Amino acid sequence: MLMVRNQSGISCSSQCLNVLRLAILVSLFICWAHAMFLTGFRVLRFSALLIIRKSAMERIEGFQNEFRFLSNFEPVRVKLDGVWYPSVEHAYQAAKSLDVEERKIIQKAAGPGHAKRLGKIMDCREDWDDVKERIMTDLCIQKFAQEPYMALLLATGDAYIEETNTWKDTHWGVCNGKGQNRMGHILMKIRSDLREILKS
Repeated sequence: MLMVRNQSGISCSSQCLNVLRLAILVSLFICWAHAMFLTGFRVLRFSALLIIRKSAMERIEGFQNEFRFLSNFEPVRVKLDGVWYPSVEHAYQAAKSLDVEERKIIQKAAGPGHAKRLGKIMDCREDWDDVKERIMTDLCIQKFAQEPYMALLLATGDAYIEETNTWKDTHWGVCNGKGQNRMGHILMKIRSDLREILKS
């Protein structure tokens, strides 16, 4: 094979190989950057908002706008009794029943809002009041063990998290200044536990 050398003594075939390698590396970097952008954009956006609104981060009231990620309606794969669900809300509502077919109906609900409406018309299992907080906690742990939700939750710092609502939920949240805010306390506990795990 004929090798033509330039003034630097590097063969043309070698230069072509280097160019090809560079093109492959650039292509791989673009794919990686695109993937990171899709998963990390919300983290970067939220971090920027934290800098701008640092004074407002002492307390989070309601899961709207930049705090939407705290909502159980957010899309995330979680598992309940070996079955995957498309959101915490889907899985939580399905857990109200021990009937496999009823759970399948909720699993396939068009969205978390639909799943919630279906859950409201179901006959709850007899031990529901005893197990619902444990189930909710487990589902939220699964959610916030995944990115970008882990980073977003940790980015809230020491802010008090309250599920302020207008739909009169005084167990999981607070309405008109009254409520147990169990959802908020679960999220703050998960945030604290994540910090301890990351330290070790």
